[in-house]
Amino acid sequence: MLKRILIPAVALGAATFLCAACASTWAPNSITLSEQTQWRDQANAPLVRHVETITGFKRTKTTMSSILRYIVFGRSSADTMFGSPVAVAVGSDGRMAVADMGRACVHLYVPGEQRYRTITEAGKEMLRTPIGVAFDEELRLYVSDSTAGAVQVYDAAGEFLFSLRTAGDAAFRRPTGLAYSSASKLVYVIDTLAGRIYAFEPGGAYRFSIGGPGEQSGQFNFPTHVTAGPDGNLYVVDAMNFRIQILDASGRFLSSFGRHGNGSGDLAMPKGIAVDAAGVIYIVDTLFDTVQFFNLRERSSLPRFTTFSSSSLRLCLIFPLALEVITNDSQSLVGFWFLEMMISTWSPFLSLSFMEASLLLMRPPTHDTPSLECTSKAKSSIDDPAGIFFRSPLGVNTNISFW
Repeated sequence: MLKRILIPAVALGAATFLCAACASTWAPNSITLSEQTQWRDQANAPLVRHVETITGFKRTKTTMSSILRYIVFGRSSADTMFGSPVAVAVGSDGRMAVADMGRACVHLYVPGEQRYRTITEAGKEMLRTPIGVAFDEELRLYVSDSTAGAVQVYDAAGEFLFSLRTAGDAAFRRPTGLAYSSASKLVYVIDTLAGRIYAFEPGGAYRFSIGGPGEQSGQFNFPTHVTAGPDGNLYVVDAMNFRIQILDASGRFLSSFGRHGNGSGDLAMPKGIAVDAAGVIYIVDTLFDTVQFFNLRERSSLPRFTTFSSSSLRLCLIFPLALEVITNDSQSLVGFWFLEMMISTWSPFLSLSFMEASLLLMRPPTHDTPSLECTSKAKSSIDDPAGIFFRSPLGVNTNISFW
């Protein structure tokens, strides 16, 4: 009798030990083009260069734990591929979080540990419509779930901590864009239907509200995206007022620019925004299928605005949603997220796609070389760009997501 009990117990203990000792390793499932795709300036110098396209994540090492997990849970490898990625955030250690509306989850990947997990739950409830993601300095992950009317907060390991559902006495109506500012040490949450931005401490304490519905300076009409610039200011996409508003960290109005129109420099359906250390503001417009650069600093050699679109690309990029700019002393990378079910990596862009679910990485223009509006014809184009994300050289992470 004792023997019958001990043998299974020993076997189970051995299996548990093997599972703990043999963790699976992961890597992005990426595609590189045999022919390098670039945007070039008038002098034919490359401004933006395609690096790779990421369609999800894959195991690079199959272990006993992954085999047992498959036997018990029956997890499909398709679950680790992007369905409808709509936002991306990158932490100070290089970790990546991708909000995937199609799979109702957040993909969390830590390259330094080759670790990946899919976040589908927030306590006792399931994620329903993850829209925005952002990391703070402690690598806590914030996820806006617009249908649930909540911002879900997770620790660095991806374990659920708590939910934000109200700002004072006001319940969230449709939380969308998220940003964390290392300057103010606050998390900013856009409530698109309320026309407001709410500020919270990382622990969840409510601080103050910004704006309200309207057309005056400091008021919003369906705001969707926000980023905290390296100067500590907030840059807000006031979508249906067709403008960008610049506020200080306390929400005080500083300035705005933009107008409704169909020409270069105009805004028709702005969806995402990013600001780099040189003061260049990147705005994607889903109606124009473009990303426009605005320069508010006279000292820069960049023109006040310039536009590029995928009319010069050989990739089919449909409905881009979010963009990340990662800058350090050695390189500057930007990523577009497209509603194509893949992520393409360009130098310097990181992109989101819906129809192809991809992330795109590119290299941005140098600030000592004038930029231009790209109008060259090619086989495919960027359709419906929607968002931009920027990470400053100091590791300040802000994320703006499609709503």
